[in-house]
This record gives sequence, C-alpha cells and structure tokens, in this order.
Amino acid sequence: MSMKLKLDKQLNRLFISAKDMDKCQLFFAAAEKAVSAEDWDAVEGLITAGIVAYARPFSGNGNHTRATPHPPFSQSSLSETEMELHKNLLSLRNSVIAHSKAEMNPTRVMEYGETGFLIRNQIYDAAMEHSRLKEFLDLAKKVRGVFESKMLEISSMVSKLEQ
Repeated sequence: MSMKLKLDKQLNRLFISAKDMDKCQLFFAAAEKAVSAEDWDAVEGLITAGIVAYARPFSGNGNHTRATPHPPFSQSSLSETEMELHKNLLSLRNSVIAHSKAEMNPTRVMEYGETGFLIRNQIYDAAMEHSRLKEFLDLAKKVRGVFESKMLEISSMVSKLEQ
C-alpha cells in the first residue's frame, strides 16, 4: 500500500471520528439542558447517545478500502485524569450501554411466593452520570481537537509527498 493511500485512509477515519465527537458534544450539551429542565428520561437518553458517539472511534470499526479501523490517536495526548475518564466512558459503553453486564446491574431474588417473587436490584441508569457531564463534554472537545490536529498533520504530510 502506498504511503498516500495509507494516509488517505487515516484521514478518512479521523474525519469520521471527528464527526462522532461533534455528535457526542451535541448530546452531552443537550443533556445539560435536560438536567436543568429536570427531564430525566431525556437526560438518560442523551447521555446514552453521547457515550455511544464518544466510543465509536475506539470500538473497532471494520477495515475498509477507504478508512482505517481506528483513528491514529495517541493516548499520551490526554492527562492522567482525562485518560481515566476516557477509559471510564469506554467501559460504560461496553458494560452497561451496549451490553448489560450483571456486575453493573446487581439483581438478587429476595423471596419467592406462590403468587410472585421479590427482587432487589440496582439497574444502571445513565442519568446517574449527570453530575459528570461537564467533564464528559470537556474530554470530547479535547479528543475532537486531537483528531483535528492529526488531520492537519496528515494533510501536510500528503502535501509534501505530492511535491
């Protein structure tokens, strides 16, 4: 594969990933407004959508003739705190948004009766993350900026190849 084709594929994935971060930011910002309005159903849906959009670039897209599976992204561009938040968002996506892992949704039968049963549970609700929305939004903005910087770097590299 030529260097230009490789860079084109990376640029295409970065562009797609940047658009995912744009959507992520829109969802988290709308969730902040929904919190103010105390519309908790909307908060849950918007935070869920924001987490999904944030995780898309990092969730392993298929290899395509015009785009790489992952954006070229260096985790060293994030602070230790941002890296922990990044990992937390990906974990939420994988354990309670895209899947329903039992560890994150503790449920236990407390009592059986002839006409029913009593269950104790703590099912995950994305609205519980509302106090972290500013952190989520700030991280999405930073990651979007990292993608944009990398796109400009690749553009410069391709320009030099074509000279």
